[in-house]
Amino acid sequence: VFTLSTCIYVSMYYLTGVGYGDISEGEQDLSQLSYAVFMCALSLVINGILVGNVVTLMGQADVEGLRRTRLVETKAVLDFFNVPTSLQEEILQFQNHVFTKDVHKAYVSLIDHLPHEIKGHMSLQARLSLIKGIPVISASHEIVQIVLA
Repeated sequence: VFTLSTCIYVSMYYLTGVGYGDISEGEQDLSQLSYAVFMCALSLVINGILVGNVVTLMGQADVEGLRRTRLVETKAVLDFFNVPTSLQEEILQFQNHVFTKDVHKAYVSLIDHLPHEIKGHMSLQARLSLIKGIPVISASHEIVQIVLA
């Protein structure tokens, strides 16, 4: 028969997969079990933080790769249409600015000061552009699209 503290220890032991020794009949000291449970819980927190940081770094690397890919694609389109070099540089600089800066944060104060009616129209336009990406809806009449948005 195990005590409550031993049950908590065993639960944490199997939950974390850490294991700080085996339990035998004679070794049921509450302070040792409490320390082991604390260490198991701490290891969960530390592992969560580490995994979260790795995922964040991988996501940022993916965004950087996507930014580079988009710039290369834009450059290829500009070259295909024989856009002058000075104009290409301006376009690529602006696109890079949009990719590297959080445009929403930069202009949120400007948008906040707009009248409510204009904000509503902007919101409707954003929803319409999203809905028009769905093939079934994009083929429907414009009034239907507005109602769905």
